Amino acid sequence: MGTATKVLKVFVSKGCRGCKRAQELAEWVQGAAPGLGVQVIDLAAEPDSGRESVFGVPTYTFGDKTIFLGNPSQTELQLWLDQLDLEG
Repeated sequence: MGTATKVLKVFVSKGCRGCKRAQELAEWVQGAAPGLGVQVIDLAAEPDSGRESVFGVPTYTFGDKTIFLGNPSQTELQLWLDQLDLEG
């Protein structure tokens, strides 16, 4: 795995109405929380990457937990980031 051990995964798919915004939010997180890995996974391109836990897109997961189903607001995302311990 990469250097970041803490990874926010954002699942998207072609044709998804909110997925462009999900990709924008993922880019924002990369700048707002450089200690957090961010991975955008296109289920159309990688159908086996998360199928067991993802039943709609966009979906945001962290570890084995779904943290957002659908896009959060940037404020909601910032509040979630504030709760993380990215130093440890």
